Amino acid sequence: MALHCSILLACDEAHRARARWVIDAWRIQYDVDVLVVDRSPDVPSDSTFIVYGNQPMSPPPDVRIVERGGIWASAPSLEAIRWLDSSVGPIVDLDGDASCDALDTSDSVPTLGIDVIASAGRVLGDGIVGPRPEFDEHGRVPHGRTLIGRLGLTRRPVVDEWFALFAHAVSTVAHHPVQRRDLWNGAPCAICSTHDIDRVHKGWADVVRRTGSAAIAGSAGRAMG
Repeated sequence: MALHCSILLACDEAHRARARWVIDAWRIQYDVDVLVVDRSPDVPSDSTFIVYGNQPMSPPPDVRIVERGGIWASAPSLEAIRWLDSSVGPIVDLDGDASCDALDTSDSVPTLGIDVIASAGRVLGDGIVGPRPEFDEHGRVPHGRTLIGRLGLTRRPVVDEWFALFAHAVSTVAHHPVQRRDLWNGAPCAICSTHDIDRVHKGWADVVRRTGSAAIAGSAGRAMG
């Protein structure tokens, strides 16, 4: 049976829309019923209460995810990231100031020190080109200049790992297993096809148009000659 949980967005208001988007992506992967709320009184009493943010809450949540606004605000630097051991295995921390790498239960409110929501939002939102892309002479962003390229995360499923740590924290405080959904009907893998819709007037269509125009012009010139 799916775990019922309520997530209070006590983070910076400027980040709430993206936080909702990340939480929705997490919800799709894991067997949970999620209610995202903006005020504590909206939280049902029979729901695991999760707070994303740093301010004190009354009543206190079952678990808190610390917000590290610097991850939302700017692209992480190579100097800031570090690899940490966690309950779900090695995990990358995009913010070098994180106080803990897994669930800290030593305080009255269990706390997840890695901001898994902002980290996933950063990589999912602009992890390919980064917020300030550096284009080459062809108008493209070389892989080595992308955010995930610079951080060396190209072949590592970091978002899945952050989501797994998120699920582990919720499962621990709720004493209820939070399992990944079987999205692929038992298949060991799946292929997802997508496409890039940025600047659709460029790319191969523009090449075909320019090549075709040049061919027509050349044919016309030869005919006139």
